[in-house]
Amino acid sequence: MLRVERSDVLAAIAGLVVDALGERGWTGDEELATELEHYLSRTTSDLILLPVELDQLGDALDMADGAVWPGELFDFDQGPDDFDADSDRWLPVVGLGSRPGYGDMQRFVAFIDHPDIAARLTDALVGRGAFRRFQRELSRYESEYTRWHRFREDARLGRARAWLADRGYRSER
Repeated sequence: MLRVERSDVLAAIAGLVVDALGERGWTGDEELATELEHYLSRTTSDLILLPVELDQLGDALDMADGAVWPGELFDFDQGPDDFDADSDRWLPVVGLGSRPGYGDMQRFVAFIDHPDIAARLTDALVGRGAFRRFQRELSRYESEYTRWHRFREDARLGRARAWLADRGYRSER
């Protein structure tokens, strides 16, 4: 987290954010609110800091199958066969598949104020190819398309934050 001099204004804003996160209740919101509360009270978290990019972890968690290998292996001309899975240095990440991403699309539709756009997107979510159809339909509405990408990114980062916290870690970045 960025360290800045604490002021009453920043503390008030952070308090409002904590309250809003509590009301919203998305995956990862509780963890973020807890981190903000630690900052406000100048206490430390029980979670261990880990040098991980939440965005990259979010990408890995979105995978349905496959493997993500640490870049350090390749920096030393090693590959997946040289990976020691039993080492305490690595935290195995198994993708969650497409279900959370599909749920994000469903939740996003519920936030759309225009009934006809919401209906078109709901129709796009039916059956195989829903992700492609949803993106194609959404691309017709520039402002909603932009909102969707912000919404999706917030949800992915929240999943990554919650995943880390469930394992006793928090991102230092």
